[in-house]
This record gives sequence, C-alpha cells and structure tokens, in this order.
Amino acid sequence: MAGSLPGLRELAEYIYRTTPSGGVFNPILIEILAPPHSGVYTIRNDHFVLWVGRSDDIRRRLLEHARDPYIMSHNPTRYTFEWCPEWMCGTREVQVFDELRPLLNRERPLG
Repeated sequence: MAGSLPGLRELAEYIYRTTPSGGVFNPILIEILAPPHSGVYTIRNDHFVLWVGRSDDIRRRLLEHARDPYIMSHNPTRYTFEWCPEWMCGTREVQVFDELRPLLNRERPLG
C-alpha cells in the first residue's frame, strides 16, 4: 500500500541503521534485530559502558539483561555486538573488557 507507514520490522531496521555503533536497548528491538548467534556484546548508557559479556545466543542474553533490575537501574540506552565463534568469544570478551572497563561487571572475565 503506497504511502502507508512502515511495518514494525522496517521501523526497527531504520532505527538500527541510523543509531551509531549498535542497537537501541529496547526489548522489542532486541527481539527483532539482535542475532541468535554467539558473540561478544556491550550494554551502554549515555555516559558509560555498563556491561561486557559473551553468549552463545546474543539475543537471548540481551533480553535477560533487559529484565535485570540491576542493569536497568543504570538506564541502558544501547547495545553493540560482535559475532564470533564460541571457541573465540572468551578471548575476545577479555580484550573488550580490558579496553572498555565496564562500570557494572564486578570481575574481569577469565577468557
């Protein structure tokens, strides 16, 4: 239908493409756009990198964080991710952690 508003997926993809360095930290957008694959991810607010993690399913893990009162109390606004094979995620997580020094991770990952 010409001239109609874009669908939810098109809107989510537009927001994702026009938001620098990652997606908007919103459960609906995470569900649509975050990959269900292994990788390393960050959660950020407007001032800090809050969390660095790794998962065999980035989408599932981000959605878990979106229900975590501790994370949500720090007003996360965006996430980033890098796909990597599971066997490589531990090493990459340590590299990203050391580079970004997230605010909420209590301990350095073991790798």
